[in-house]
Amino acid sequence: MWNGNHAKAWLCSSLALVLAVSGSVQAQQLSAQTAPAQKQAIGSKTAAEKARQVPMKACGEDEQKAGQKKPAANSLASLDEASASPLSGIRKIATGVIFDEAGYGWRPGISYAIDQAGNAWRWGVQAGQWLDFPQKLAGIENVKEVTWGYALTNAGEVWRLGEQAQPEKIAGLDHIRSIRELIGNEEILALLKDDGTVWTLKQGERQPRRLGSFAKVSALYGSAFSLFLQEESGKLFYLDGKRQELKAELTHVVDVPGAVKQIALDYSDRAMIQTANDEVYLFNAKEKTWTRAPREAEEAVKMAVGGDGLYLFSKKDGTLWGWGHNTLGMLGEQYPDRVELPVRIADLTDIVDVQAGTDHILALQKSGHVFSWGSNMTGQLGRMPRLFTEWTEIGELKDVRQIATGLGQPYFVRKDGTVWGIDEQRQPYQVAGPKNVQTIDSVLNAAVTLDTAGHVQLWTDQFGTCQTLALPGTVKDVVAGEERLLLRLADDGLFAVELRHELVEKNGVYVPANITVGEMEAAQIDPAVAARIAKLYANAYLFFATTKEGEVLYAEQTARQPSFQSVPGVKGVRELAPQYFVRYTADPLSVWALSDAGAVRELQFQLDRHKDEWNIAQVSVAGEAEEGIAFASGRLRITKDGQLYEKDWSPLVKKQIPRPVRLVASTYDYAIEGPGSHYHVIVTEDDKVVVLGYNPFEKSSLQPQLVQTKAKP
Repeated sequence: MWNGNHAKAWLCSSLALVLAVSGSVQAQQLSAQTAPAQKQAIGSKTAAEKARQVPMKACGEDEQKAGQKKPAANSLASLDEASASPLSGIRKIATGVIFDEAGYGWRPGISYAIDQAGNAWRWGVQAGQWLDFPQKLAGIENVKEVTWGYALTNAGEVWRLGEQAQPEKIAGLDHIRSIRELIGNEEILALLKDDGTVWTLKQGERQPRRLGSFAKVSALYGSAFSLFLQEESGKLFYLDGKRQELKAELTHVVDVPGAVKQIALDYSDRAMIQTANDEVYLFNAKEKTWTRAPREAEEAVKMAVGGDGLYLFSKKDGTLWGWGHNTLGMLGEQYPDRVELPVRIADLTDIVDVQAGTDHILALQKSGHVFSWGSNMTGQLGRMPRLFTEWTEIGELKDVRQIATGLGQPYFVRKDGTVWGIDEQRQPYQVAGPKNVQTIDSVLNAAVTLDTAGHVQLWTDQFGTCQTLALPGTVKDVVAGEERLLLRLADDGLFAVELRHELVEKNGVYVPANITVGEMEAAQIDPAVAARIAKLYANAYLFFATTKEGEVLYAEQTARQPSFQSVPGVKGVRELAPQYFVRYTADPLSVWALSDAGAVRELQFQLDRHKDEWNIAQVSVAGEAEEGIAFASGRLRITKDGQLYEKDWSPLVKKQIPRPVRLVASTYDYAIEGPGSHYHVIVTEDDKVVVLGYNPFEKSSLQPQLVQTKAKP
């Protein structure tokens, strides 16, 4: 995890940043000019050996209450949400079929709504863009159904929805009762006509083709690949299109007991079937078999199936229920990964419809309002922006001395040693448990705190569990790398502490768990140099330090005993910005060095992969210096004249900031493939809290909330 914290930076200049000529230079061992007797790491060998195994002990009773949240004090003001405008007057909802076939961690989604006037609204992944809020579909009225690329009107007409152009009526497609788009199967459009026949239209074709001899179909259901056809008699047919062309001769009869009344299915053909006598069955498309659902599901009025086997239904009393795979915790964070029997979801009432995407849920209330929860990776929840590309003040917090951004959402250490957070409703709260905190960092999704007594504590389960590291001395500084901590003791000794963990599945996501402390090793560094260290830093690959003279030191985290080396020719550095990186790539790792004079130079660390480890082959100083910089945090820059911008990230353009800045912190989470994000948190001189970049509060939301038609401020 990243150490995204930066102390206050002053605008005055004193020392200049002096760099050697650009180009590759070999790293220099700090001990090269040290006498042989001095080359030993700080701390005797005996002391280091004694410290090899670091036990952990449970924190005190008060600290173990950390999972509780204390109400916000008046010192932190939350946003005024008065300008929020809920989507209203909705009579029908739907979700599109989209999923991460490559398995890189994407959790995309599409959402639709149709209002009483026949206007269609859509948000999430839409026609080549991501919509964070519902957008009315222009150029078409009286809409009955809408899919990714098509809309059906109550007049039975089919319209094609272009990425940029106005909707276009498809000639020759009339008297259509229902449509389904199979986006995983050549984007075939399936059409049910008023006469009960079924037709398909392939991309690029002008005329639809009739599918088989079906003549009395009353309802049409589609996944990403396949079709389910329900006849007027209640007979149900399954046309598997996952591994083959959609052909009528490959039709399978789903022989559940009784006539079928309704079905719901997910992208992978997993189906929930209700018969005329209200019995509910679960269909396994791979085995072509069915099993009886829990009897509580027989009260279903509306049904939906989410990704990974999440089953949902509404009851006549307007409550919403679900069971199965607790994807992302959408059934409730208090439930395990697998819920065997239906449980009520939140306290929703008057629910008349429910629809599920792969990773999100929509629920329609009798009032015409829509609730959403789950993943918001592509804006499918429709109630908060994914990106803050403008200066966005989310509240006010006084006496902040440090910001931590590596735990998914920002946390703040105040001068009184308390830790504060902001929840997904952007409401402030004090974290109960941590006290007398000097600094906070993050590792393996856990928080690491250093208190004023020099104790290092590890907080897991969202601050619900606390353990203290039983260390051989008082700690005065700690930073967290990928899986190791770097400690500086009161005698300036540097030690690396290994953290071991397991990866366990939680709500469909693999997360670090069962963290234990492994070996503690003395770092290799000249004792005289260690005594001159001003500040420690870390990213996923390296530990860093700056000296009082402005030198830059680094050490590989993968080494059993990290050996600190200097970046040659670098002097006068006040701050480092090591937060930006992209995992699993051999591209150089960029770290920016800021001098008191406001000059920023890029230090490039060339990575070399050896088996499963990444090592530093060489270090170079790249390009020309950026001048007039007051703050550098990752790629973010704030200039001395009050301009803010981010290098190589076009959404955040250079603009004047409205208030002087006191603190900045950043976190980047990118890999060579798959989704990625980053965000910055700023505290101004007058205590305003500002967020820029990807919204850390709405990557997902497990609390059902109303879909909005306009952004909150």
